[in-house]
Amino acid sequence: MCALFRTLRIGGGGGGGDGPSPSTPPRLSAGSAHTLALCPTTARVLVWGANTEGQLGLGADAEETVYLPTVLDLRLGPEERAKQVVKPESQ
Repeated sequence: MCALFRTLRIGGGGGGGDGPSPSTPPRLSAGSAHTLALCPTTARVLVWGANTEGQLGLGADAEETVYLPTVLDLRLGPEERAKQVVKPESQ
C-alpha cells in the first residue's frame, strides 16, 4: 500500500516496504464522490468512495460505497504497469 495510506492509517497497511519514498507521492484523481490513487513505485491503483454506477471499476458485485482504499485489479500483463489515473471529462 502507498506510504500515504500507511501515514494516515487508512485501510490498515504497514510493513512490506512496497510504498513510494517520501519524495514520490501517489498520483490522485477524483470525481465528485470517489478517488483513485496510483502508487508510482508499485503501479498499484487504489480506489475508494461512491461506486453506485461502477465508477471504481470493481465489478458488478462491489458495494455501492467503498470506505477503505481497495486495490483495483487491472489485469495487466507481467511487463505492463499503470502510469497514470485520470478523471473522465464527463465527471
